[in-house]
Amino acid sequence: MPQLVERRGIRIGFIAVFVVVLVALLELCSFGAGRVLQSRFKMYSAPVMQPAAAVKTYGEYLALRDQRLGWPSAAPDTAGAYDAAGARPSPAFPDPGASADRIAVFGDSYAAGSEVDDTASWGNQLAMLAGSRIGNFGVPGYGTDQAYMRYLARAADPAPVVILTHLSEGIMRNLTRNWDLITHASRYAMKPRFVLDDRGALVEVPLMVVSESEYRRSVGLESPFLPIPDENFQPGGAGGVTGLAFPYSVAVLRNMAGYQMRSLFARRPDFAEFYQRGHPLRGLEISAAILQAFQQTARQRGQTPLVVLFATRHDLAHQRKTGAFPYQNLVDDLSRLQVDHLDFGPILARHIGDKGVLGFFKPLGHYNEEVNKLLADAVYDVLLARGGLTR
Repeated sequence: MPQLVERRGIRIGFIAVFVVVLVALLELCSFGAGRVLQSRFKMYSAPVMQPAAAVKTYGEYLALRDQRLGWPSAAPDTAGAYDAAGARPSPAFPDPGASADRIAVFGDSYAAGSEVDDTASWGNQLAMLAGSRIGNFGVPGYGTDQAYMRYLARAADPAPVVILTHLSEGIMRNLTRNWDLITHASRYAMKPRFVLDDRGALVEVPLMVVSESEYRRSVGLESPFLPIPDENFQPGGAGGVTGLAFPYSVAVLRNMAGYQMRSLFARRPDFAEFYQRGHPLRGLEISAAILQAFQQTARQRGQTPLVVLFATRHDLAHQRKTGAFPYQNLVDDLSRLQVDHLDFGPILARHIGDKGVLGFFKPLGHYNEEVNKLLADAVYDVLLARGGLTR
C-alpha cells in the first residue's frame, strides 16, 4: 500500500511538472508570437519616442502645442516648413503678402505634398496652372477632422476656392484622440475629434488636457492603465486593440478578434473595415458628415468648395485585386449627399495601368513628382469644369 501511494505521488508529481512545463512553453511561444505580431503592427505596442521627434519632453510639448489642434507645434525644427501665412512655401508665389490666395487647401501630408520639394509639390504646380498663389495648409498626420477645424479657424480667409482632402487611411485618424496609438511612435500627437450625437450631428471632442503621467498611463507606458473617453484604439477599447500582457496566450488569442488580424485574414488594408456601413465605430458616417459640413460652411462663406479623395499604394493594390477601392462607400455617400468631390484614386489607377505601383510613390508612401503633377492637372481641370477657376 505505501508503495502504491508512493507511485501515485510520483505520477501526480510528474503530471504536475509536465503541465507546468507545457504551460511555460505555451506562454513562451505566445510571447514570441506576440512580439512578431507587434513588429508587424498587428498587435498593440506602447509608443516609443522617435530620435527625430520635434519635442523631446512632455513639458516642451505642452508649451509648444497648438491649443486646439495639437500640432503643428512652434518647435524650432519646423522653421522653413511653413511661410508667413502658415502655408507650405510656394516658389511660384513666394510672398504671401503680395497677393491673396486664390485657392486654399486643407488636409494632411498628401495634401501638403510631402517627400517632394516645394517646386514639385502639387500645390505649387496648381498655382502655376492657375496663375495665382495657392495657400497649402496641409499638415502631416492630420485627420480630416483636424483639417476641417483648421479651415473653420480661418474664417477671414478670402480664398474664393477651398479644398478639403481626405486620405483613405485617414478614417482611422478621425476615430482617435491620440495618433500615437495608431503609429506606435511617441510624438505626443493628441488631437481633437468629432463624434455624432443622436441626431447624427457632429459634436467636437476637444484636445485632451492630461498630465505626463496620465498620458503615459493612457498609452500603456505606466500603470495603472487610464481609459480615455471617446478613444477607440486604446488596448481594450472599442476598436478591439489588445496589448501583449501575461497570460500571453490569452492576449494573443484575444488579439485574433482585433481589426488588425481581421484585416490580415481578409487580405485588405487595416483601415478598410471602418468604411463598412453600420460599423460600430461609425467611421464612414463621421467622415462623410465632416466633408458635408465643410461644403455647407464654405458655401455659407461664399466660397467654392471641393473635396479631394486620396488613394494610397495599398488602395491601388486592393483595387487591382478586387476591382474596387476600400473607400468606395464614402464616394457613394458623397454622391448621395451631393458633395462636390474628386476621387483621385481611379485617375491614378488609369495613369499607372499595368506598371508597378511602387514606382509612383516615395519611400514613405507619398506621391512622387510625376503623380504630384498628375494631381495638379486633375484638380485644375475639375475646377475649370465646375466654374471654380477661369483660364
